[in-house]
Amino acid sequence: MASINIHLSHSRRFAVVLSALLLSGLGSLSAFTYLRSRQQFDRQMVTEILPLTSDAVAANIDRLISQPILASRLTADNSLLVDLLVRGDQQPGSIASYLRSIQRNTGAATAFLVSEQSHRYYGPSGLIKTINPSSNSDAWYQRFIQSGRPIEINIDRDTADPTKTLAFVNVRIEGDNRKLLGVAGLGIDVDFLRSKLADYQNQYRSRLFIVNTAGRIVLASDSSTGDLAKHPDIGQSSDTLLSHPKQTLKLAADGREIYVNAIQIPRSGWTLVVIQQPDAEEQALRRLLLQNSVAALLIGCLLIIVGRFTIGRDQEQLEHSAKTDNLSGLLNRQAFAAIFKDLSSRGTRTDSGLAIALMDIDHFKRVNDTYGHPAGDAVIRAVAAAIKASVRESDPVFRWGGEEFLLLLPMSNLEQAVTRLEALRSRLRTTEIQLEAADARTSITLSFGVTLHRPGETSAAALERADQALYEAKRTGRDRICVHDQMGLNSPTS
Repeated sequence: MASINIHLSHSRRFAVVLSALLLSGLGSLSAFTYLRSRQQFDRQMVTEILPLTSDAVAANIDRLISQPILASRLTADNSLLVDLLVRGDQQPGSIASYLRSIQRNTGAATAFLVSEQSHRYYGPSGLIKTINPSSNSDAWYQRFIQSGRPIEINIDRDTADPTKTLAFVNVRIEGDNRKLLGVAGLGIDVDFLRSKLADYQNQYRSRLFIVNTAGRIVLASDSSTGDLAKHPDIGQSSDTLLSHPKQTLKLAADGREIYVNAIQIPRSGWTLVVIQQPDAEEQALRRLLLQNSVAALLIGCLLIIVGRFTIGRDQEQLEHSAKTDNLSGLLNRQAFAAIFKDLSSRGTRTDSGLAIALMDIDHFKRVNDTYGHPAGDAVIRAVAAAIKASVRESDPVFRWGGEEFLLLLPMSNLEQAVTRLEALRSRLRTTEIQLEAADARTSITLSFGVTLHRPGETSAAALERADQALYEAKRTGRDRICVHDQMGLNSPTS
């Protein structure tokens, strides 16, 4: 019995010593892990987590405003509206009727039109007022016209009902030779956008600000207002944030650390500012250090493995979501810059050039007007699938906006690019698209603008030539390819 007691006593002492050693080792490992984890957290927050969050939220906001932007563009491009303005907007009843139909069909809070010739401001109810350039309430019109931007979104009081605050999508109306005829657009419910920002704040555990070109906070997921430069958490760092989009800053605010990232929202003229603070994560980590044990260490290792796998999968999903257009499944504008930079730097020989093609669905508005927007979505998906099936796997295809697509053709000269595009054009002309939502079939054509990237030039310069070629193809009859080469615009092929 004594030997058993001695053995048990030794076993207990060994267990105590082993437990002490394990706990001591666990404590040392936990402290080391905490310090290393904090460094890793900083690095991931700055280089991965916050930029991906910003990309995801910006993509979501861009999707929210893409339909009002498209609807405003279609409003501004309507031939009936253009004719009414060219004739001096002498039919206010027709204008009001058209605006009522736009408001009803889009579900917008309001629709509006301003004539550049008469400065008359029309709404769904008819003529509301005459724009006064010297009035503060009408300053938006002159500012937008002078900016030269084709589209702008601004938060302002509704001219027809000053008790309402709306997000207005302003679009230029142009006639022949791009002569300015006026401005038209829609008003979106600001409360809807605010609620979406609040949802994103809960989803991503980040505070979100939308800032206009003047540096003012126009929308926020919390109660923040005013100039970003005067915000207590950001202050003097606002200029750095807004002048260097995609940059993540680590700042000190009231004795705590915060991480701030900014990203431009395409087509809107807005910048999204995302603020995230690690306090909750650090407190959870401290509680975990106090509760660590041998079993907790093993479970922790398992959780780390599972967590790394989950985070990696979520990051891939976020990256895919941020770079992919949901409707067509093609790449989106956000993916363009990096891909273009890589392809344009691969070679400078004529036979290893980079051809750029802009494509636009002809008479796409007719599909939406005749069969409805679900049918229009079906056409976009069908065209995207046809383009993907007609090009090489190494040829990136982007949905550039609305019914417009962009194709990069690496290792191609202009003759090779035109040959491939002609095959695509011919294929689409003979293809009927099933519109299940409308129980109908339709056929479509594409107009193409093609150019070749010149060594050392920016993507903007090359895209401008491709856009000019596309405009020429549209102007000269559609369903054709127009080339912009060293000699200028070539006669379009049909």
